[in-house]
Amino acid sequence: MVCEFPEYTVTQWNSKPRLGGRRWNEGVSELEKLAKSEGFGVAVVLGSPGMGKTAVLLALKNRLADSNFFTVFIDLAGKEDLVEEFWRNLDKEKLKAEAYTYLAKHKKEIGYSRLARIAKEFHAWLDMECKKGKHNPQYAHLFRVYCIYSSYSNTIDDIINLIDDVSKIGKRVVLLVDETRNVGGIMNPLHRLLNSNLKFKLVLTLIPEVLSTITDGALKRRLEEDALRVDLSPPLSEEEIRGIISAYCEEYADPLARAIKDVKTANEVLIKARELYNEAAKECVGSSSKCIEDQLSSSLGIDEPMQASKELEKRIREGLNRLMNDFGIKYVHGKGKRMRTPDNQTVIPDIYFVTKDRVFIGDVKITNKDNVNNIENVRKFSMIERDESGMGVVKFIISNVDNINVSGVKVFKIDNEKMNKILKGTDNELLLQELRRILKELMS
Repeated sequence: MVCEFPEYTVTQWNSKPRLGGRRWNEGVSELEKLAKSEGFGVAVVLGSPGMGKTAVLLALKNRLADSNFFTVFIDLAGKEDLVEEFWRNLDKEKLKAEAYTYLAKHKKEIGYSRLARIAKEFHAWLDMECKKGKHNPQYAHLFRVYCIYSSYSNTIDDIINLIDDVSKIGKRVVLLVDETRNVGGIMNPLHRLLNSNLKFKLVLTLIPEVLSTITDGALKRRLEEDALRVDLSPPLSEEEIRGIISAYCEEYADPLARAIKDVKTANEVLIKARELYNEAAKECVGSSSKCIEDQLSSSLGIDEPMQASKELEKRIREGLNRLMNDFGIKYVHGKGKRMRTPDNQTVIPDIYFVTKDRVFIGDVKITNKDNVNNIENVRKFSMIERDESGMGVVKFIISNVDNINVSGVKVFKIDNEKMNKILKGTDNELLLQELRRILKELMS
C-alpha cells in the first residue's frame, strides 16, 4: 500500500481532507445530528490553528450534500466582512435551479397560462416575471429565489430574507463560517443572525483566544452556553495521533504513531508522519512493505543507549573541531576532562571546549526511557562556576529527552529520528546543523 499524505497539510476551503481521530469523527457526527434537527441551532468548533477545524467543517459539508440541505461555506481567513463573503460564496445558480424545479411544478398556479405558453417558453416567461417584480403572494418566496440576482441586495438584512425564503422552499439552511474573528464586520452580522428567529443552523470555527476576547455578553453567552461545542484543543493522545495518520496511511499507522513525539496539532502529526514515511519509502525502493515497517520501527528507539552516548560524544568533538573558526572555539579536549568542584570532588564532563573568555562543559545522555536517571555527574559539574584559570563556565546536557532539570545547566534535545541518523552516519550535515543550533544558544 502506498500512503497518500497530502502535499499541503493545512486544510483550505477547496481541500478534500480525510477525517481521522475519535474527536474529529464524533464531532462531525454531532454536528450532522444538529443540522438534521428542527429549529434554530448554533455550534462552535473550538481549537488552536492546525487542529483540524476546517477539515471538520468540510466533512460536515460533504455529509450534507443531499437535496434536503443548502449549505454555504464562508472562509473568513484574512477577511473582515462576513456579509461580503456570504454573497461571494453563495451558489446563486444552484438556488435558482432549486426554485425553478418548484415553480415548474406549479405553472398554472403561478400564472403561466395557455396564452402565456404560446407567447413565451417557461424560462423566458420567468425571466420576464423577474423584471416585473410582482408575484403571486403564495409563491413570492420562490420567485424571489429564482430572481436571486435582482431580488436581494448584498446586506445582512437580505441574508436573513434569503435564509427565510430558502427555508420556505423546504431546504435546511446551514451556514459554515470558518476562521471566525472578533472584528465588527464579522461579530455584528453574527449577532443579527443569532437573533433572527429563523430556523437554520450556524456552525463557526473559533480559536480559544478569539472566544475569550468577545465582550458582548449576550453574544458570548450564546456561543459559550447555548452552542453545541466540538472541542479540538490539545493535547493529542497517541490513539488520536494514530487515527489522524490512519486516514492517509492505515498500514503503517501504528509504527508512525509510536515514532511521532512532541507534536501539538493535527497538522504537525501529518507533516511528521509524511516525513518519516517518505524517508522510509526512499530507503526501501524495490523492497517489500516489511522493509518500510522495519525502517519506521528503527526510529522509535536508540540501540544500546550507553554505547550510543559514547559514540555521540566522539562525533560531537569531531563536529566542534570542524566548527572552531565559525564560533571562535580555541580548544576542544579529546576526551572527558577531569575537573574539581567547589567542595573538592572530582568530576569528568563528557565534552569540554574553550573560547576566548569562557569554558563549556557538558554531558551526553541518551536513553530509551522517558527520562534520564543517571545525572549525578551533571549535578556535580553544575556547581562549577569558574575553572582553574578563573574563566566562567557554561554547562549543558545533550540528550534525546528534555525533561532534565538541573539548576544552571542548559538542556538540548535531539529527537530519536535525528539521533539515529547522526549515529548511523546517514546524514553528515545533520550533526553540524544541530551543533550550530546548540552553540548559538550557548554563546548568546
